[in-house]
Amino acid sequence: MFLPEGISELGAIIKANRTLDFETGARALMVQHRRTEEMDLYMLYNRSSEAVTARIRVRSTRIPLPFRPGHGRSSADPRVRPAGLVHRSDSGGSGRNSGTCRKAPPAAPHLRRFADSKFIFDPYGDDEKRTGWYRFPLPPGTRSLKMQVEGKATVFVNGAEQAYDESSGSVHLAAPLAEQGLAVVRVVHQRGRYAGAAFTGPVFIAVDRGTVQLGDWSEQGLQSYSGAAVYRQSFQLPAGLEDKKLVLDLGEVRASASVRINGQEVGSRGWTPYRFDITEQVRPGANNLEITVANTLANHYLIGTADSHVYEGQTRSGLLGPVRILPYTRVKLVVPQ
Repeated sequence: MFLPEGISELGAIIKANRTLDFETGARALMVQHRRTEEMDLYMLYNRSSEAVTARIRVRSTRIPLPFRPGHGRSSADPRVRPAGLVHRSDSGGSGRNSGTCRKAPPAAPHLRRFADSKFIFDPYGDDEKRTGWYRFPLPPGTRSLKMQVEGKATVFVNGAEQAYDESSGSVHLAAPLAEQGLAVVRVVHQRGRYAGAAFTGPVFIAVDRGTVQLGDWSEQGLQSYSGAAVYRQSFQLPAGLEDKKLVLDLGEVRASASVRINGQEVGSRGWTPYRFDITEQVRPGANNLEITVANTLANHYLIGTADSHVYEGQTRSGLLGPVRILPYTRVKLVVPQ
C-alpha cells in the first residue's frame, strides 16, 4: 500500500473530505478521515515548504495514538507526535482529546511503503464502487493468461467472455489464437486499488504456434519479446529463370536473418543489405523458403528493466519486407585487345 507525499493535487481531494471531528489551526495541514470497525484513521499532510507545529483537537471517545508508518506501530504517549502521516485511535478514553503535532514537509515527491500496515489511501473518499477497463494485445498462438488482480475481474478475449480462475488468476483458451488477438479485463476495484494498482504483478501469456505477419512484432502483441521467429513460405519458380542469377531480397529486417531454401543453408546477415544469392539452392517448380529472424535485447530491457540505453526505434523487430526474388541476366563482357 502506498501513499504519495509532496503531491499538491491531493489538496482539493483531502480538503473536500475534511471532517468536523478534527480541528487544527494550521492552514498548511490537510487531513483525511477514514473510519473502520477497529479504528479511526487521520491522515495528515503538510503542503507547505516548512515544518509546521500545530495543536490538534479530536472529538472522540477513543485515545488517539500516533501511527508510525515506517514500521506500523503506535506510540504509547498520546502527546508524542512522530512525523508520520497517519494517526490511529484505539478504543478507550472519553471526551475530547488534544495534543501537539509537528509535521515536517516532504523532502521531495516520492512513494513510501507502509510495512505491516492495513492502511489504504483512497483519493476518492467515498464508498462508491468504481470499475476499470484494461485492454492489451495478445500475440499469435496465445493459449493462456495469468494475472493477479485486486478486485472482481471479468476477462474477454476477442469479445468473448472467458472463464477466470480467481484463485490462480488463470485464463485458459479453448484453442490457441491463430492470429493476433485482443484481451479486455473489467475490474470492479477494491478501495485504493485503482488504475495500475489493480494489478499486483505483470500479466503472463503462454503461447503455442501462431501466424506472424510481415511487420513489426511490437504491433502484433510482442512488444516485450526478445528472441527469434521462423517465417516459412512455398513458391513456384517461373519458367525462363533457370539460366539467370537469382537474389533473395528481404527488404527491411530487424535485426538479423538466416535463410534456408529446400533444406539447404544459404547464409546469414546482420546488416543491410539483406540479400542472398540463392541461384544454387532453387530448383524448377516448387521451392520451400525458411527465414529465421532474431531481434535484439532492447525489447526485453525496455519492459523488464526500463533501461535508459534503449533508444527510439530500437524495439522495432521482425521481418518487415518487402520480400522479393530479383532475377539478374548474366552478361559476358569482351574487352577488345
